[in-house]
Amino acid sequence: MRYIDKHDFKIVLKFLGDALQIIGMSVFILGFFSLISDYKHYENISYILPGGLMVVLASFLSRVNVDKSERMETRQALVLSAIAWLLIPLFCSIPFYIASTSVDPLAKFVDAYFEAMSAFTGAGLTMIQNLDTHSSTFLFFRSGLAWIGGVGIIMLFLLILSPSPAVAKLYSAEARTGRIKSTMKGTVQEIWKIYILWTIIGVIALLLLGVNFLDSATHIMTAIGTQGFSTHDASIGFYYNNIPVQIILMLFMIIGAISFYIHFNLLDRKFSVVLRNLELKIFILLIVIGSIVICANLLFLQHYATEDAIKQSTFNVVSAVTTTGFSNTDIGNFDNASKFILIILMIIGGCSISTAGGLKVLKILILTENAWMRIKKALLPESAVVKVKLGGILLTEEEISYITFLAFLFFIIYGFGVIIFLYLGYPTMDALFVCATAISDNGVNTLSGTAWFDMSPVGKGTLIFLMYAGRLEILPVLALIFGIVKRIK
Repeated sequence: MRYIDKHDFKIVLKFLGDALQIIGMSVFILGFFSLISDYKHYENISYILPGGLMVVLASFLSRVNVDKSERMETRQALVLSAIAWLLIPLFCSIPFYIASTSVDPLAKFVDAYFEAMSAFTGAGLTMIQNLDTHSSTFLFFRSGLAWIGGVGIIMLFLLILSPSPAVAKLYSAEARTGRIKSTMKGTVQEIWKIYILWTIIGVIALLLLGVNFLDSATHIMTAIGTQGFSTHDASIGFYYNNIPVQIILMLFMIIGAISFYIHFNLLDRKFSVVLRNLELKIFILLIVIGSIVICANLLFLQHYATEDAIKQSTFNVVSAVTTTGFSNTDIGNFDNASKFILIILMIIGGCSISTAGGLKVLKILILTENAWMRIKKALLPESAVVKVKLGGILLTEEEISYITFLAFLFFIIYGFGVIIFLYLGYPTMDALFVCATAISDNGVNTLSGTAWFDMSPVGKGTLIFLMYAGRLEILPVLALIFGIVKRIK
């Protein structure tokens, strides 16, 4: 059987050069605007380094001798996806490394790479303290990376390439399997148009509410990207008494977490299609039920004031199920039942073909329907034929097996992460929560203060891997590891 050989890696490197060129130019433009916003500080040159270095490396990789007519196969697309998501955050960690005040080079590197990986995976976890004291340039660049990562590095790569089977496989490798247009390039272009349009509308909405431009831009970029970076240590707790701001942010978290297919149909005025969408219905139902249950817990178990219970339950449930990671309070103060509900919501995540993380509502629906059909089949005569359908669409055994396999891998990796944190001495609920927030690329966190910022390199490395594997839905990561191991053997 053929695995990943030398020729495969040459093809991967060739396409990686194309990806780095596109992403590098995007990050360079972001860094350029960050630089000119405060050109008097020489250290701001670091913001253009990631993009510049990626473009330089891309020029070398473009010289790899590969037949231009050769198409990329699935295994190559998986490996390319996995390598790109490791390498690009490495370049983008440079400004975070330079800005770090730590005296330990290893700690500086781990924290910087953690921050860049968190940005591009949409996790929203941060190892940066005293955010309120950082420059606007630093905070804007950080949120800009999150905005680019939110819609997907490879999505940006696909925007430039001509339609081909290779780009279709790459699209699937980044865990996006639906299409809005008949062609892959048309799909990607439409997604970017919708993404930019909503971002502009969101920024204007917050500006009209009196929020300054920096906070408006950074919070909307990370809300629509379901990423959750804030410019304040208190996150959205900074606006705790400003209910209109919290409502706008909840709205844009939801917008980011619903399928771009829904956005396209809304803009095309196909409202009946939207109203019939089962995934959207279940997603909204999760928000409603989760908010009611946690609100009741806060009211009756912890005796919160009614207003506080409503604000904290609703906002943090939306943040959890959309896998954004904003918070308007210290989640660590919630009761264990409420924390466990948030864990479930984070793992389920948002809708397919969205910027959200987690398993996705659609996969949960497929798994649930398959389980129900298996139960029905067990109760019927052996000759009975039971088929799995979702929304009237017949699902093949291959599709069901693939979804089941991805869910299995998700929970296996999640379990290993939890075990590591238990060995590191963290309480069970905190271990479950922090690993769930990392692998679902969420950002809501029960740890704070010393327990978080003084985490060991092993703990930080585990979270980096969980963010990385969760963003790519694990399979490309395993393909890369397996390919390397086979090459060594």
